[in-house]
Amino acid sequence: MKVAVSQVPTISGYRGKQETLTKEALLNRSQRFTQARLNREHGVDTEIIKTVSNNDQPCAYPDLASYNYMSKQAKRCPNWRNFTTVASLDLAQTYEPISYIYRIKETAFMIIIASDDTTTPANLQQEAFKKIPSTNKELVTVPGSHYSVYEECFDKTSQTAAEWFAKNLSKIMLIQS
Repeated sequence: MKVAVSQVPTISGYRGKQETLTKEALLNRSQRFTQARLNREHGVDTEIIKTVSNNDQPCAYPDLASYNYMSKQAKRCPNWRNFTTVASLDLAQTYEPISYIYRIKETAFMIIIASDDTTTPANLQQEAFKKIPSTNKELVTVPGSHYSVYEECFDKTSQTAAEWFAKNLSKIMLIQS
C-alpha cells in the first residue's frame, strides 16, 4: 500500500474502553463477557444487545452521540439493525491495530482525528501517529466528537483526504513513468 488515510481509527480496543468506561461499567462488561464465553462453551447462543440505546439498557455504545448518529444513519440504511452480539464486543476488546503501526514505513499516511473524540480516544490516536515510522505522514485534527468527521466536518475531512491521495498518488505516478 502506497497511500492511506485513517479517520478516527480505533487504536486499541482494550485501552479505548479502559479510558471511556467507568470502573463499574468495565466490571459489568467483564462479567457479561465471561458469562457469554461460558454459554458458548455449553452450546448456548451468544447474547444479543443493542448497538446503541437512549436509556440505561446494555448496549455497545452507551453514549448519546453514538445513539443520535446511528439512529439518524439508520434512516438512510433501512436494512441496519440495532443489535450486536456480546461475543463481538468481547472480540473487539482484543482489536489492537497499534501492534502493527511499525509496519507503516513506506506508506504516505494521514490520520484524521476529532479533538474531543471519546468513542476512539483522540489521545490514543495522537500517540499512534507519533509511532508511525513513515516520514511522509500527516495528522489532521478537526473540532468535535467522533461523529463530527462524518457530519459537520465532513466537507473538510473528505476534501483533505482526497487532496492527500491526489498529491501522493501523483508523485507515485511520476516516479513510475
